Amino acid sequence: DVLIALVDKSLLCLTEVDSEPRFLMLSVIQEYVEQRLELEDEVTDTYRRHVHHFLRIAEQAAPELKGHDHARWFRRLDRELDNSRVALARILHAGDYLNAARLAVALAYFWYVRGYTKEGSGILEDILSRAEEQLEPQLHIQLLHSAGMMALGHGDYLSAKRRYEQKLELARHSGDWDGVERALGNLGIIASSLGDFATARSYYEQSLELVQRPQQTGAHATFLIKLGSVAFGQGESAAAESFFRQSLQLKESVGDPNGI
Repeated sequence: DVLIALVDKSLLCLTEVDSEPRFLMLSVIQEYVEQRLELEDEVTDTYRRHVHHFLRIAEQAAPELKGHDHARWFRRLDRELDNSRVALARILHAGDYLNAARLAVALAYFWYVRGYTKEGSGILEDILSRAEEQLEPQLHIQLLHSAGMMALGHGDYLSAKRRYEQKLELARHSGDWDGVERALGNLGIIASSLGDFATARSYYEQSLELVQRPQQTGAHATFLIKLGSVAFGQGESAAAESFFRQSLQLKESVGDPNGI
């Protein structure tokens, strides 16, 4: 095996993480390899394969970060953080904004949870400023959502509001009603955080109209809780109790213990 032979010659280091082998390269050797690639005109193909490898990992990880095995996938992306940064830098340098947008969207929730929101904002805003007109609607919607999430994560409510409003307009125009519902929900969170309970209530009520379907009982119950919280903030205790009771009934009807 070529990799084991390189380990035997101390050109690579072999470690094990989560029961998986991982090969590490000393920085001085990495610099030498990059120089050789450039001399032999193989650098472009090698970088392309590196980028697509980590794009594949990030897109595979994205849905798993909210699943039962999320801890393992967060650890996986923690280990690949430097690789993902290099991959993003190479994509942006090459002007490949489609794949840059895909990779940034795939990593957004990881950035948000791990606290890399300012770094994520810089990347997402850079892509939006350079390629907003080139993106197909669904990817554009996801990119705007991710930018709003990053801004919200470090308390930049004005930027978050601007990006979620843009997402709301584009989602409505594209007929993406799930995107509309999520944008309204996030705009409600921002308004509520700023103490504008009347505006928050309006957003949540619009969201509620979109989720009153059997297959969205969980979302319906969640927005009832948010409406209850807003009503309580407005001093309307009776209305708040009514919203909370409706949410409780919905959760009990489907056996959902969360929030009960």
